[in-house]
Amino acid sequence: MSWKDLRAHIELLNAPDHQIVTVWHPDAAGEFIATGQGNVRAMVGDARYQLSSGDFVEL
Repeated sequence: MSWKDLRAHIELLNAPDHQIVTVWHPDAAGEFIATGQGNVRAMVGDARYQLSSGDFVEL
């Protein structure tokens, strides 16, 4: 999944009952992804994201 596609995916998935706090991608650009539920921190690494519960979701 490209960085652009992952950004769009995160923007759609971030919701009050699925709050994403951090996303990683090998080509991450910028520090945050703005979503309707607030900002998600973006970092370079293997493609995955972390929920506010602490759980990780591999992509």
